Amino acid sequence: MTSQGDTTNEHVQAVIVVVGGGGSGLAAAVTAAEKGSKVVVVEVLKNLGGNSAMAHGLFNIKDLSQEGTDNKTVHDEYFKKAMDYAYWRTNPRLVRTLIEKSGDIVAWLEKQGVKFEKENPFYPSMYRISGKGRGGPYVMKALAKRCAELNIDVLLNTRARKLLVEGGKLKGVVAEREDKQIQIHAGSVILATGGFAGNRELLKKYFPSVKDEDEIYLMGKPNQGDGLLMGTEIGADTDGSPLLEIASLIFPWSTHVSLTARNPRTIWVNKHGERFVDEAVGFPWFTNAIFRQPGKIFYALFDETIKQAFLKEELSPFDASTIPPGSWPSQVDKELQLQAEKGKVKISRSWDEIAQWMGTEPGVLKTTIDEYNASCEQGHDPIFAKDRERLLKLDTPPYYGCKCCVNLLVTHGDIRINHHMEILDRQGKPIAGLYAVGDDTGDVDAGTYNIIDLPGHSFGFAINSGRIAGENAVEFVNHTL
Repeated sequence: MTSQGDTTNEHVQAVIVVVGGGGSGLAAAVTAAEKGSKVVVVEVLKNLGGNSAMAHGLFNIKDLSQEGTDNKTVHDEYFKKAMDYAYWRTNPRLVRTLIEKSGDIVAWLEKQGVKFEKENPFYPSMYRISGKGRGGPYVMKALAKRCAELNIDVLLNTRARKLLVEGGKLKGVVAEREDKQIQIHAGSVILATGGFAGNRELLKKYFPSVKDEDEIYLMGKPNQGDGLLMGTEIGADTDGSPLLEIASLIFPWSTHVSLTARNPRTIWVNKHGERFVDEAVGFPWFTNAIFRQPGKIFYALFDETIKQAFLKEELSPFDASTIPPGSWPSQVDKELQLQAEKGKVKISRSWDEIAQWMGTEPGVLKTTIDEYNASCEQGHDPIFAKDRERLLKLDTPPYYGCKCCVNLLVTHGDIRINHHMEILDRQGKPIAGLYAVGDDTGDVDAGTYNIIDLPGHSFGFAINSGRIAGENAVEFVNHTL
């Protein structure tokens, strides 16, 4: 880092600086700029968008005031669902604020140029953004365009290194781009750096079961926890219970193979060749079972009969939306063969050969298969109580083994905030002018990401928390500058 007197030092003046150019950061920047503040966005990557560019739908409790329905009743319903799911281990005021803010999120984004379809057919409270595939890129493109229209300065390939504090007061951010230090002077800072999924040391710190040898596939951006590190450096408190948001895609190298491996008629064994879960339990709960396994990996096993039975079924509307139209089931065998060539799938007429490929004692795997087949004959799984309709023997070669893993999207937390998105110090008081949004924040989820009652809320809360922080940051600087 250059010294203050070095000629490579650069000074930038702003009113509000947003650290991070993903969904929460851009929502904050646009909101603040629309209210007349000069905003600078600092983004470590070469493009805007962050993890929000990979989002599907958007959690939304629509404004029902024009339909004769009491909004408060609907908000109460979703609030109770969210709190009950988390066993009240989250911040209830924060959860309530974000739920209520979701009522006009579609209208706000439409003003930014985003087009929406009707509510999602498989998740009524999650809106679908118009366009093919994931909706996140369309939202990010629209918000990036709005940044340009509002003359927001965006510094790409620039990494924020620390918060600038003078005389005990927040004065901005110190950032770096190549060999240049940039001091961005501002009256308020919003941290939106997207969590720490790419920082192995922070993962091990917050999740002690994570080991160096664990094969965790990172689907999201390799964010390093810059917001968390900068905030705690100047006294920000932490929530103490960050969360891993794990994808349902257990075979991330091929969606077709993943859908096949997730077929509830398959059996799942860990690297020791032992079953560990009712394979029909479904997402998101099976992710907890996978995370407990050695190496965070497992093997989905099935035979030709199970495969053919699954290929004759129609995919759910959600699963069908994740693959190219018309590619199911014609593409499955091609994908299995391709992944077999890459060593991630094993196709054989011998369970012993598959066990050797897994690195498992063949006798242990044989015992597991024999016990499972006996359960299928009896119509009862005496260990995991798997549904009788899902029990189908594995006795028709060829046999298939798919090496599957934890597919990490993002982390949530661990900066402690209040429902104004203000970062709290270790005495529980707001740090004047400092805010955190999106995946940098804690206290919204606990334990397991709630896709059941609040589908799309990681994306929705990112946008809404950014909007709230942008509004409050403007109000703060207007009263202090």
